[in-house]
Amino acid sequence: NGNAIPAEVLGSFEPEPYFRVTGADPAENEEVAGLTLLRLGVNSPVGPSFLSSIIVEPPVPLQWELSWDGRTMGAFLQNASSGTLHVTVPAGLRDTDGHTTQQAFTRTFVIKGLSTEYGYRPYNLADSVYLGFSSAIDSSSMAGAITATPAVPGGQTLTVRGGRVMLAAERDFAPQTDYVISVDTTLRSTGGSALRDPYSLLFTTPPFSINYTAPYDGASGVPTTLSIDISFNGRPDTSALKSALSLSPPVNGKLTMVSDRRAEFTPYSRLSPLTTYTVTIDTTLRSIGGDAPAAAFQFSFTTGGAQ
Repeated sequence: NGNAIPAEVLGSFEPEPYFRVTGADPAENEEVAGLTLLRLGVNSPVGPSFLSSIIVEPPVPLQWELSWDGRTMGAFLQNASSGTLHVTVPAGLRDTDGHTTQQAFTRTFVIKGLSTEYGYRPYNLADSVYLGFSSAIDSSSMAGAITATPAVPGGQTLTVRGGRVMLAAERDFAPQTDYVISVDTTLRSTGGSALRDPYSLLFTTPPFSINYTAPYDGASGVPTTLSIDISFNGRPDTSALKSALSLSPPVNGKLTMVSDRRAEFTPYSRLSPLTTYTVTIDTTLRSIGGDAPAAAFQFSFTTGGAQ
């Protein structure tokens, strides 16, 4: 573009004096969770032999991986017990050009005991409770350690993935019920650490109800070929739903459960054009647990012109 540098720019730098470790995570003496990413950085590319020479005390199983440029390595700490951990890069290790580390590098940090990181309540009756922990959980310790009060209908199912536990109700949570999810100190990590402190999650479930409909209430210009979708916050009893659902003016059609909480009503023939339809679901509706909605539910929509 014809631009010129207005003045000469000079810079200087001091080269690294020798091959060395330039940094590490976690920080020195930092307290970390049992699920933690360890990282080391060096000032020259290294190969696999460097990784196999890193010393961890007390010993824990680690799978070190190199970055694309060979200057950063990381390992995911999963099963360490609580306590102090030392990661050491010994003197005399070589980079890919044959340079050696002049002195050992050690990073010390503390792994805190097993703790509860979060608890997420269910917002729908068919949702699950999610609990997060600082370390991977030993599945054999969950059954007696994680409980719901009152007991959930049909019993509870516990599923673990690393440090995340999901508690699901076999027949949905009961509506309008105060629940307490308790986790006691018999819970163990895969490294054998016990939960440091008991944990409780309190929540109240909503009434059994309808979440949304398509078309929405008051919609206009609705195609005469459209099916009607109804979504619930819990799993409805299909037989009860069929008898509770009606349209005015009357429409013959087929009711299908698209998923465990979503129903679709498909008319056998086109709806009448420029007509307002009212869909009613009365209080004979029941959930799979036998719960009824607090009141009948209605929504209306108007079809468009002939298509």
